[in-house]
Amino acid sequence: MKFVPVLLVLFASQAVASIVTYTGFDSLSGIYATSYPNADAAAASYVSALSGALDITFDNLSTTADTTINPIDGVTITFTNQENYTVRNDLSINAGTLQEGFDTSLRNSNGSFIGLDAADVNSPVYAVFTFDNPISAFGAYFTGAGSDQGGVTLQFNDGSTQVLTVANATSNSGGVEFFGFTDYGTSFTSVTAQVGITGGHSFDIIGVDDVIVPVAAAPEPGTLGMLLLGAAGLAALRARSAFVVK
Repeated sequence: MKFVPVLLVLFASQAVASIVTYTGFDSLSGIYATSYPNADAAAASYVSALSGALDITFDNLSTTADTTINPIDGVTITFTNQENYTVRNDLSINAGTLQEGFDTSLRNSNGSFIGLDAADVNSPVYAVFTFDNPISAFGAYFTGAGSDQGGVTLQFNDGSTQVLTVANATSNSGGVEFFGFTDYGTSFTSVTAQVGITGGHSFDIIGVDDVIVPVAAAPEPGTLGMLLLGAAGLAALRARSAFVVK
């Protein structure tokens, strides 16, 4: 399979009145690239818009098929219609390829990530990220998403129902995309990631890693499996420790 050269899609845009989105996509020749120029630049721009950021890496979790997980205190993820493992590594079934999702934190086979697997189901797969403390921003690295297979949407309610599309830059090439948004002046306590389409078989499998949210999302920001990021924060993000960096 051939992959196109890196395609620049980095931008920040005004989606609706108070929502600003940050996205960057990289087409890759292998899953263990040491950097994702466009995705990492989008993540840096997003982090710089936060007064303090928390990176949830999942590297503290073992592979599991549990449909409810708690990666850190104050954060719960609940899966619906999921097939196979919810927490995966690059050696798991339906994982570890450019089109099936992969780790973006350690960027090697030791890292863990969230898998949303709609390969053999005829309905969308959902992962609901619930936060004990309200937040006003959400971002993550998405891997393996194919835009011709339903893609990925993020849904939340900030007083009104909002739906944002994580738009893969190329049709079904896999690769990696950072997608984040800020919604200042409002707050919300959950974000629903949807993979696949209603009333059809989408076949898509994606990975989600490095979920970056405002530091206020964690009641005790000192838990294994997350990083604290400041305005200069991508130095810590790129260091890729599984421990908190202050």
